Amino acid sequence: MFRLLIVEDEPATAAELATGLTRAGYHTTVAHSGEEALLTVLAQAFDAVVLDVMLPGFSGFEVVRAMRERGCAVPVLFLSALGAVADRVRGLQEGGDDYLVKPFAQSELQARIAALLRRGQPSQAAVPTVIQVGDLTWDPQQQRVTRAGKRLDLTPNELTLVALLLENRGQVVTRSQIARSVWQLEFEPPGNTIDVQVRRLRTKIDDPYDKKLIHTRRGFGYVLEDL
Repeated sequence: MFRLLIVEDEPATAAELATGLTRAGYHTTVAHSGEEALLTVLAQAFDAVVLDVMLPGFSGFEVVRAMRERGCAVPVLFLSALGAVADRVRGLQEGGDDYLVKPFAQSELQARIAALLRRGQPSQAAVPTVIQVGDLTWDPQQQRVTRAGKRLDLTPNELTLVALLLENRGQVVTRSQIARSVWQLEFEPPGNTIDVQVRRLRTKIDDPYDKKLIHTRRGFGYVLEDL
């Protein structure tokens, strides 16, 4: 059974979310503030976090930023009444994996959570082959990425991005391809969302090592290759 952390300061809304998701087959834990959410997610194992943006104390954005800074890669679905493009983009830039605007249908919430969880699960359709570029390896069946023999702790978005680069190793991956693969968008998100996502991936794949594998092709996109 998948474990979800629900973070919502309004008691009635939190109870409604927990009841609906429990009936859908999830094991749910509820936190009512940003501070409580951060302490809980760092102390217990969860498969995903459903996180309200507007919280007393730490905001949802601040909670996710603190999670990522501490190496916590649990996927996060933001819930918010703030539906402007700038708000949704900020949620992705802060380290969120999806963003759902209130009000929403319980069926859509459950579909978003299921999609988020599938991204971290190995496919049962076939046994894929391990892909290697230099000392970077990816095992699609185990959803495991290692460099120099060390397993890398990646968020679902980072895992999706590195898989895209590895599958197209030696070839330029365009920004439009990244938008479709990582966020299921048919357009490039505004601002520097893609640059931020690539930068975060580089801090884990390239920064600790002398040899860099992710290269920028200005005006085109990015390529992963062992030069």
